[in-house]
Amino acid sequence: METIIVILCFAIFLGLVKWIQDTLSFRAFTKNWKTPFDNSKLKNWLDPKVSWKNKHEWFKGNKVLTWLISNPFVFITDAWHFLEMLRNIAPYIVFAILAKNFWVIFLFTVHVVIFHLLFTYTNKRVK
Repeated sequence: METIIVILCFAIFLGLVKWIQDTLSFRAFTKNWKTPFDNSKLKNWLDPKVSWKNKHEWFKGNKVLTWLISNPFVFITDAWHFLEMLRNIAPYIVFAILAKNFWVIFLFTVHVVIFHLLFTYTNKRVK
Protein backbone atom coordinates (compact mmCIF):
# COMPACT_ATOMS: atom_id res chain seq x y z
CA MET A 1 0.00 0.00 0.00
CA GLU A 2 2.82 2.43 0.80
CA THR A 3 4.23 1.92 -2.72
CA ILE A 4 0.95 3.13 -4.22
CA ILE A 5 0.92 6.13 -1.88
CA VAL A 6 4.49 7.11 -2.87
CA ILE A 7 3.68 6.81 -6.57
CA LEU A 8 0.38 8.70 -6.16
CA CYS A 9 2.09 11.54 -4.27
CA PHE A 10 4.70 11.91 -6.98
CA ALA A 11 2.05 11.74 -9.73
CA ILE A 12 0.15 14.59 -8.05
CA PHE A 13 3.39 16.53 -7.59
CA LEU A 14 4.35 16.05 -11.26
CA GLY A 15 0.91 17.18 -12.41
CA LEU A 16 1.18 20.35 -10.32
CA VAL A 17 4.67 21.09 -11.59
CA LYS A 18 3.61 20.62 -15.22
CA TRP A 19 0.58 22.89 -14.64
CA ILE A 20 2.85 25.64 -13.25
CA GLN A 21 5.28 25.21 -16.17
CA ASP A 22 2.56 25.50 -18.77
CA THR A 23 0.97 28.43 -16.96
CA LEU A 24 4.32 30.22 -16.96
CA SER A 25 4.87 29.38 -20.63
CA PHE A 26 1.47 30.27 -22.03
CA ARG A 27 -0.53 32.43 -19.61
CA ALA A 28 1.78 34.09 -17.13
CA PHE A 29 2.40 37.81 -17.23
CA THR A 30 -0.12 38.41 -19.99
CA LYS A 31 -2.48 41.37 -20.04
CA ASN A 32 -5.20 39.53 -18.08
CA TRP A 33 -2.93 37.69 -15.65
CA LYS A 34 -2.05 39.59 -12.48
CA THR A 35 0.15 38.35 -9.65
CA PRO A 36 2.01 39.84 -6.70
CA PHE A 37 5.18 39.21 -8.73
CA ASP A 38 4.34 41.56 -11.61
CA ASN A 39 6.61 44.33 -10.34
CA SER A 40 9.11 42.34 -8.29
CA LYS A 41 12.60 41.08 -9.00
CA LEU A 42 11.18 37.56 -8.84
CA LYS A 43 9.40 38.29 -12.12
CA ASN A 44 12.81 38.11 -13.85
CA TRP A 45 13.02 34.50 -12.69
CA LEU A 46 9.36 33.57 -13.29
CA ASP A 47 8.50 35.28 -16.59
CA PRO A 48 9.78 33.20 -19.56
CA LYS A 49 9.72 36.29 -21.78
CA VAL A 50 12.60 37.74 -19.76
CA SER A 51 13.99 34.89 -17.65
CA TRP A 52 15.71 33.19 -20.59
CA LYS A 53 18.15 36.12 -20.59
CA ASN A 54 19.40 35.31 -17.08
CA LYS A 55 21.85 32.68 -18.25
CA HIS A 56 23.45 35.22 -20.59
CA GLU A 57 23.29 38.23 -18.24
CA TRP A 58 24.44 36.87 -14.88
CA PHE A 59 28.09 36.26 -15.73
CA LYS A 60 28.79 38.47 -18.73
CA GLY A 61 32.41 38.26 -19.76
CA ASN A 62 33.14 35.00 -17.94
CA LYS A 63 32.89 32.22 -20.52
CA VAL A 64 33.29 29.37 -18.03
CA LEU A 65 30.54 30.56 -15.67
CA THR A 66 28.29 31.47 -18.60
CA TRP A 67 28.72 27.96 -20.03
CA LEU A 68 28.03 26.35 -16.63
CA ILE A 69 24.90 28.46 -16.04
CA SER A 70 23.68 27.81 -19.59
CA ASN A 71 24.18 24.05 -19.47
CA PRO A 72 24.45 21.89 -16.34
CA PHE A 73 23.17 24.59 -13.96
CA VAL A 74 20.52 26.13 -16.21
CA PHE A 75 17.88 25.04 -13.70
CA ILE A 76 18.79 27.93 -11.38
CA THR A 77 18.39 30.61 -14.07
CA ASP A 78 14.60 30.54 -14.32
CA ALA A 79 11.48 28.95 -12.89
CA TRP A 80 10.67 26.92 -16.01
CA HIS A 81 14.04 25.12 -16.01
CA PHE A 82 13.90 24.63 -12.23
CA LEU A 83 10.48 23.00 -12.51
CA GLU A 84 11.69 20.89 -15.45
CA MET A 85 14.57 19.67 -13.29
CA LEU A 86 12.10 18.69 -10.57
CA ARG A 87 9.97 16.80 -13.12
CA ASN A 88 13.02 15.01 -14.47
CA ILE A 89 14.52 14.01 -11.13
CA ALA A 90 11.22 12.90 -9.53
CA PRO A 91 11.08 9.45 -11.18
CA TYR A 92 14.61 8.72 -9.99
CA ILE A 93 13.62 9.68 -6.45
CA VAL A 94 10.62 7.33 -6.67
CA PHE A 95 12.86 4.53 -7.99
CA ALA A 96 15.30 5.16 -5.14
CA ILE A 97 12.56 5.10 -2.50
CA LEU A 98 10.95 1.96 -3.88
CA ALA A 99 14.28 0.18 -4.41
CA LYS A 100 15.53 1.43 -1.02
CA ASN A 101 18.73 2.34 -2.80
CA PHE A 102 19.48 6.05 -3.04
CA TRP A 103 22.36 5.49 -5.45
CA VAL A 104 19.66 5.24 -8.13
CA ILE A 105 19.32 9.04 -7.96
CA PHE A 106 22.80 9.35 -9.47
CA LEU A 107 21.38 7.85 -12.67
CA PHE A 108 19.77 11.27 -13.06
CA THR A 109 23.26 12.53 -13.89
CA VAL A 110 23.37 10.12 -16.85
CA HIS A 111 19.98 11.43 -17.98
CA VAL A 112 21.15 15.07 -17.78
CA VAL A 113 24.52 14.46 -19.46
CA ILE A 114 22.95 12.60 -22.39
CA PHE A 115 20.32 15.29 -22.87
CA HIS A 116 22.79 18.17 -22.73
CA LEU A 117 25.29 16.54 -25.05
CA LEU A 118 22.62 15.79 -27.64
CA PHE A 119 20.81 19.11 -27.26
CA THR A 120 23.95 21.25 -27.23
CA TYR A 121 25.64 19.63 -30.20
CA THR A 122 22.60 19.06 -32.40
CA ASN A 123 21.14 22.54 -31.84
CA LYS A 124 24.14 24.83 -32.19
CA ARG A 125 23.22 28.46 -32.51
CA VAL A 126 23.45 30.10 -35.85
CA LYS A 127 25.12 33.49 -35.45
